[in-house]
Amino acid sequence: MKKINLKKTLFVLISGLFLFSQVACDRNSKPVEVTIPTISFNLSNATALASGDASAARFARSARAAAEVSDSFLQKVLSDGSIQAAFSIEGGEDPSEWGKLDSVIKSPNGEDYILYFDFPSQTLVTLEDGSQTNWYLSQLILVHSDNSYEDILLSTPYKTPYIVDKKDCVKFMNDGSILYVCRDSGGYDYYFNKYEPSSKNTTELCHFPGGTDNESNVYIHGFQISNDNTYIYLDCSIGDKRYLKVFPLSNPDDAVELGKVKIGLHGWSYNPYDGTLYYSVRDGEKEEDLDDPTKWYTAKLGETGKGNPEIILEDKFCNFLVPTAEDEVWTIFSVGTGQENETEITANIQNILNEEEKIEFTIPADFYFDEKYLHVGDIIYLEYQHHKDDMRLQNIYSVDTASKKGENVMKNVPDWENITLASWSVNEESLFISGTYYTDGSAANYKIDLSTLEAIKIDSATAFASIAAL
Repeated sequence: MKKINLKKTLFVLISGLFLFSQVACDRNSKPVEVTIPTISFNLSNATALASGDASAARFARSARAAAEVSDSFLQKVLSDGSIQAAFSIEGGEDPSEWGKLDSVIKSPNGEDYILYFDFPSQTLVTLEDGSQTNWYLSQLILVHSDNSYEDILLSTPYKTPYIVDKKDCVKFMNDGSILYVCRDSGGYDYYFNKYEPSSKNTTELCHFPGGTDNESNVYIHGFQISNDNTYIYLDCSIGDKRYLKVFPLSNPDDAVELGKVKIGLHGWSYNPYDGTLYYSVRDGEKEEDLDDPTKWYTAKLGETGKGNPEIILEDKFCNFLVPTAEDEVWTIFSVGTGQENETEITANIQNILNEEEKIEFTIPADFYFDEKYLHVGDIIYLEYQHHKDDMRLQNIYSVDTASKKGENVMKNVPDWENITLASWSVNEESLFISGTYYTDGSAANYKIDLSTLEAIKIDSATAFASIAAL
């Protein structure tokens, strides 16, 4: 009879029981449900993009359903005023937070767009190992004509992306490359970077270290680029000193600083029509200088920023400088309440290169300039507002600097005097407005044909937090 090895038999029995228990556990356990998002954009046939409910909270409770996320995050406005989803997502879970579209920047070839959001988007995800983390979408999304996209700021989808403080901190170059100024999400060091879509490479061109306190903190407000993409005009602050930093892109250390005094720089603009730089300052080294009108002036310089400035306006500074053609740089003044019993008053914009040249137009007597404007080519679009029962109501006027005419471009919108605008945007063909009526709180969303001023209602029951023309 064969001798039984008890130790070996016992080992086999125990091993078998262990394996059986593992198989039983594996059969009964639930697999990890992975929620990594798959997203896509669809801008086809869009005339504008709209984002968010103007009255909704920032936190979307909609990551569970792709259609709901699309409705709250990004939609497109078609030529007939209908709307469709411009974004879809599968995966992700609560809590989710979605950025608001702030603006759309068109590429030089007119086929690609940068979508700039006011802050990064994020949604909670579950990974294959069962752990959870945040998945991010950054503020700068480059969408191509075939609807493919690139996330310009994101090094990894699970790391908080860099922050771009303002839409004026991102620009296309002539060759389709993208310049932008960003900072780390928790810091105040700024980086001036170049992104090349063809290679998907990012190059740091220069670095602006942040300060250690309020008096030395750096802040970048925006920048412009010279016609040939040689020079950069960077609107900066250090503490309470605002100034214009001008430098060649090839050598950022060779810089000129203009108006670097307390509350120095006001309006400024690079004029692409004649390749010159205009800036307006209240100049002075001492606090009392700021109250001395002889310290105020508006000047003109060559595009290098070097040399002696030509004083255009003595004893005057301008908060707004809008170039529309060679020898035309316009400034905008606020217009307040008119005389008693007046129903209309005359507003105007003035050419700082020819003080006698004004473009006058009529507005309601209780309207005044709201310090917001957009301009497309020769036409400047101005936002005027007035108050009614503590409500701020707005209207948009266009001023054509070629024909020297101004008019109310919302005059064919029903009940236009009683609209509070949440957002508005314009391109060569259309003005888009989104807001609510003061009278009953209903949505006032319209696409206005700028050639006829016909107002087409946009098919949305609520106002958008943001609307941006393509």
